[in-house]
Amino acid sequence: MSVVKNFMYVNRKAPYGTIYAWESLEVVLIGAAFDQKVSLAFIGDGVFQLIKGQDTTASGFKNFSPTYAALGDYDVTTVYVEQESLA
Repeated sequence: MSVVKNFMYVNRKAPYGTIYAWESLEVVLIGAAFDQKVSLAFIGDGVFQLIKGQDTTASGFKNFSPTYAALGDYDVTTVYVEQESLA
């Protein structure tokens, strides 16, 4: 019998310049693949992870934002975005 745990991952780093945002997304998908209940919160600069079509060529990082579309396939349906960070 497996125990389902609840995890909330808080993303507060800009999407490029470090590997934090990419690694956070990987951890979320891995946890969800193992049938854990996963939710996400985006605050501060973390909201920039959600912008579609970012040009990342100058940063040297691969644009991983299309991967967020897979969250639904992994039953990750609870996503919070800090409203003040969107302003």
